[in-house]
This record gives sequence, C-alpha cells and structure tokens, in this order.
Amino acid sequence: MEKHREWIRSWFDGLGLSLLYTKPEGDIKGVLQISHGMCENKVTCWIKEQFPGKPVYMLGHSMGSLAARVYLKDYDRELKKLILTGPPSANPAVDLGLLLALLQKKLRGGRHRSRLIQALAFGPYAARFPGEGSESAWICSDKKVVEEYDRSEYCGFVFTADGFQG
Repeated sequence: MEKHREWIRSWFDGLGLSLLYTKPEGDIKGVLQISHGMCENKVTCWIKEQFPGKPVYMLGHSMGSLAARVYLKDYDRELKKLILTGPPSANPAVDLGLLLALLQKKLRGGRHRSRLIQALAFGPYAARFPGEGSESAWICSDKKVVEEYDRSEYCGFVFTADGFQG
C-alpha cells in the first residue's frame, strides 16, 4: 500500500485541508471518505477527480456523523453509500448550547472557542469517568489510546462557535 498526503483549499475560508489517503496495490474498487465536518463536498470532488468512475462511500463517526448527515441533504447523489457510527446521543442541553453558540458568534466571532459550550457538550461524558486523569477518558478504555489522543494536535480541541452551531 502507498501512503499519500495532499492539500486542498477550503472554499469557505481558504484554509488548507490535509488529505491523507492510502492507495492499495492492484485494482481500486471504491473510495472511502471519512467525514470530519470540513468541506466534505470539496473532498468528494477531489476524490472523483483522482479516482474517476470509482464509487465513493462516506463514513461519519461521532460528530462526523452529524456532518455527514448534513452533507447528505445536498449531495446524496455523490455517494454510493453512507455509513454512520457512534452518532451523538440525546443531550438535554443542546438548545442551550446552540443559543450560546449563536450569542458567542455574535459577540466574539464564529471562530471563538468556548470552554463553556465545550463543557456542556462533552462534560456529561467525562463525568462518567471521574478519577481517570483525563477529560477524554470516555473515548476509549485503553489508557494509552487516551494519552495519545490528549497529546495529538488533531484531537481534543475545542470547537469554534461556528462548529457548534453547525
């Protein structure tokens, strides 16, 4: 298998998006796109340019499952199948969180990172694992995985007001 890294620009704000992909040896039967909530259609278009005629499947996990469902509303014709895993469960504070995201966006801008909204969104999960030594203990029972998650620059970040508002 060959590992590759490409960069494309977000149509929304011009930021660079890193694309990591692995190309198998032999014939490619389809492409799996993992949804993370950042310019899914731009990524799908890139996939279709790189792998013409190959079906595109999307996997959305956790918050990515929300982004994938929103994507599907406008671009369902682009995907062969959609796989959703670990969608967020009911959160009684969701309406309050959305209102706070709207207020924070108006007062501090869409890129403001609110610890309060973060606590409302993820605090109930963390509260189930007191004494574990990490607010991220709820993501995995393997402490090494949690430690790597906490150290990673790509994980555990606080969403922006825009991100929470969806």
